[in-house]
Amino acid sequence: DQARQFEEQFTAEIEHFQEGISTQIVLKNHIRIMDWHVSDIDKAIKSAERIVQQLGHSNVEINREFDPQWRSYLRWAS
Repeated sequence: DQARQFEEQFTAEIEHFQEGISTQIVLKNHIRIMDWHVSDIDKAIKSAERIVQQLGHSNVEINREFDPQWRSYLRWAS
């Protein structure tokens, strides 16, 4: 499916260049929520937007959050 294509391509790109890691993928109410921790948020957003455009996705929301202590991940993991 399209969400999985995006997930695989974006994760491969940021991990290949050692710019981030995928921290959690959740499917809830037919919505896939994907979180990554990245070193350069602006570059990551541009990469994500480029991949979305290349894949022709139309129903994508990209958000950012500054979380240097990984609180959102730790809440999810506990």
